[in-house]
Formats: sequence, C-alpha cells, structure tokens
Amino acid sequence: MDLYLVHCIVLVLIGFVLIIKGGDWFVDGAVWIAEKLKIPPLLVGATIVSIGTTLPEIMVSLTSAAEGDVGMGAANAIGSILCNTTLILGIAFVCTNTFVKRNDFISRIGFLLATVILLTIFSITSKTIALWESIFLVVVFVGYIAYSVYDAISQTKASKSLGNGKIEIVENEQEVAEKDETGKKKIFDSPYVKIAFFFVGLLMVVLGSQWLVDYVSIIATDYLGISTTVIGFTVVALGTSLPELVTSINAVKKKEVGLSIGNVLGANIIDGSLLVGLTYMVGGSAVLNDFTTIIMGVCSLAVASVILCLPIILKSRTYKWQGGCLLGVYAIYLIYIAISLF
Repeated sequence: MDLYLVHCIVLVLIGFVLIIKGGDWFVDGAVWIAEKLKIPPLLVGATIVSIGTTLPEIMVSLTSAAEGDVGMGAANAIGSILCNTTLILGIAFVCTNTFVKRNDFISRIGFLLATVILLTIFSITSKTIALWESIFLVVVFVGYIAYSVYDAISQTKASKSLGNGKIEIVENEQEVAEKDETGKKKIFDSPYVKIAFFFVGLLMVVLGSQWLVDYVSIIATDYLGISTTVIGFTVVALGTSLPELVTSINAVKKKEVGLSIGNVLGANIIDGSLLVGLTYMVGGSAVLNDFTTIIMGVCSLAVASVILCLPIILKSRTYKWQGGCLLGVYAIYLIYIAISLF
C-alpha cells in the first residue's frame, strides 16, 4: 500500500479523535466557567452545551468552506442532520417503544421542520444558497437560541418559586466519584485544569478539523476518484455525529429515549440553521459541483423529518416501525450514493 495513503488515513483517524475528544473537553470547560459565573444550569444547557455538542460539525464545515470546498462543508452539515435523524434515532427507536411528553418537544419540532423546509426550498431553487438565504437561516438559529434562553429562564424562575427561592444543589454520581477518600477533589477539579480543558479542547477541534478536511480531500480526489461531497455525506458526517450516537446509545441503555430525541433535535436545528448558513457565508457564492447529491440528501432529510415528527405530534410516542423506516431512508440514500459512484 502507498505509504502516503497510509499516512493520510492515520491523520484522518487522529483528526476524528481530536475533534470528538476536544469537543468533550471544550464543553466540560465551558460548563465549568459558566457555573463559576453563576449562570443557571438550564441556561447553560440551552446555549453552551447545545452549541458545544455540534462543534465538530461546525469546525469541519467552516474549514471546508474556507478552503473553497463548499460542497464538502454543506454535505457534512446536511449529512450530519440526516445521520442524526435516520441512523441514530432509527437505532434508538428500533430498540424500544416509548411514550414521550409532546409538549417537551413541540417547540423544537417546530424549529426543526421550519429549518428543513427552508433548506429544501433554498436548495432546489439554485445550485447555491444566496447570501440573504444564509442570513435567514442564521436568523432561525438566533430565534431558536432566544427561545431556548427564554424557556430556561422561565423554568428556573418556576423552580425557585416552588422551592421558596431556595435551590438545593445535589452532587451527581460523577462528582462524588471524582472525590478521594478524604473528601478532597482530585486534580481534575482544579480551576486551572478546567480552563486548560476549555482552550486545549478548542485547539484540538480546530487542529483535528484541519487534518480531517485536508487529508479526506486528498484520499477522495487522488486515490478514490470521487467527490468530496460524497465523502462529506458519508464518512465525515458519520464521524462528526459520533458524540450524538454515543449519547443516544447511553440514553437507550438507561431507557431515556426522550433525552436522545431532545439531543438530536437540538443538534439538527443548529446544524441546519447556523452551520449551513455560516458555511455558505464563508464559501461565498461558489457553485456546488455535486448538486444532485446535495438535493437527494436534502430530500431524504425532509422525508426522515416527517417520519420522526408526526408520531410524536399525533400520538406522543415512538414506534419500532418508525425506527425501521428511518433506517430504511438512510439505507436508500447510501445505496444511491453507491450507485452514483459507478
């Protein structure tokens, strides 16, 4: 095997590791800083954690767009949403039927459907998304974050009211486990370490994204002879969605599928609005070379979003057949990708 190809593959794998682990460290550090600034936990979850969990996708897509490969950036953004919706939730739904509280998801479902509808309309009308369309998508993201902040503040006030203005702080199992027998916290609880995690995590994500984009492009064009858009929809999208996949698997094990749904809905809204909008802003008005692949991805996403949302809206539950249909959509799209290569 070509030694340079091996070199590229190794750096791609290292890039994935840096992105995923760096994202975890960045979120941990950001949450710690927010807590020290006395920001309510619900508000932290609605803003820092929501954006932090999509940081891998954001950095990869923006790096691609900045280097002139808007196709790969857009494919990673849309492919990540498709992967989250079909593969991750498909697996979660197949494993178990569950009832969910519709009111807990109705606002996110509304934002998700609005984002998907806008993406579909913008994508099928031309081979690029205009600046005003990109701005419109970012405005949707701002609206989602504003609503999330408002909702978090409202819930915090309600909790204070029920608790007569007092909030009891309870250590979770992880915090308890991180203390030694004398009750002193381990070195990992040091403020210097937490701040270091924040900056080192961010650096890891930036470096990992750079390696991933550069060497995936080399492998795709020089060795496989396929477009980076196809790679973005498959390998890169799946790799950057690993944090959501791990979260969903853990949620299924704990029979908390609702947590998985909320996590994926939030990630999809951010990917579809902020990420796609910024990708086209950074990439300018570049025409997509593999436009048909993008359109098929967007259409598959639209179908998957309907399959995901309707049972929750109408019946307040999920079904195993629903998970099977979502996995079917993902399989059909992969088959289309495979056929298009020949």
